[in-house]
Amino acid sequence: MFALFEDSPEFKKRLATPFTPTKVTLQEVHSAVPRHLHEKNTLIALLYVLRDVTCAVILYKLGWLIDPCVNSFVQDYGAPQAVSTATKWTLWALYWHWQGVVLAGWWCMAHEAGHGSLSNHSWFNHFVGYTLHTFILVPYYAWRSSHHAHHKATMSVERDENFVPRTRSEYGLPPENIAKINDYHEMFEETPIYTLFRMLFMQALGWQYHLFTNAMGNQAYPPWTNARHFSVLTF
Repeated sequence: MFALFEDSPEFKKRLATPFTPTKVTLQEVHSAVPRHLHEKNTLIALLYVLRDVTCAVILYKLGWLIDPCVNSFVQDYGAPQAVSTATKWTLWALYWHWQGVVLAGWWCMAHEAGHGSLSNHSWFNHFVGYTLHTFILVPYYAWRSSHHAHHKATMSVERDENFVPRTRSEYGLPPENIAKINDYHEMFEETPIYTLFRMLFMQALGWQYHLFTNAMGNQAYPPWTNARHFSVLTF
């Protein structure tokens, strides 16, 4: 049973292998991808956009039917109030989940538009990206700017835009070669509940908090540009 929680042989082998940066060039990666996958098709992209918008509208219309249908179930068939309440919240939970999935698709479609991947026409990419992102309260052009900076410095502690790890000095920890277990105890003694809180907060409000405060973002920006996604200073 406990074998289920052990690391796989592949992972153990990877841990035992010294890391060496890849020598594969970006040109070699591009050449390995079939040529037809590099082609952009405006019509197909538009059909994908219309599909996602249609799904969101259908779910929205169905959402408006939840309360009337449940109320009718109570009035016409005499269903208990407890059953009515449970049914209503179950249906609303299903709506929130699936509408969230669809609108996440809007975000991804606008993300591809920001990369110019939908069409050879930049105006089409920007129109789709700006429209979809605006509907889900994402600042398209500012996000596009910071996201391109992220791709130019992915995994760089100094220059990346997202999920930049904090250093030992920022946590107030001594150098690793002289640190003792007690140096970490106070900081991490509440790790389980703190980690749970962070997970819940990130899933619920993490995206919006990052946009407004630059949380876990690049610390090179001056304090007054922390809310850079909503500032003209971004450009």
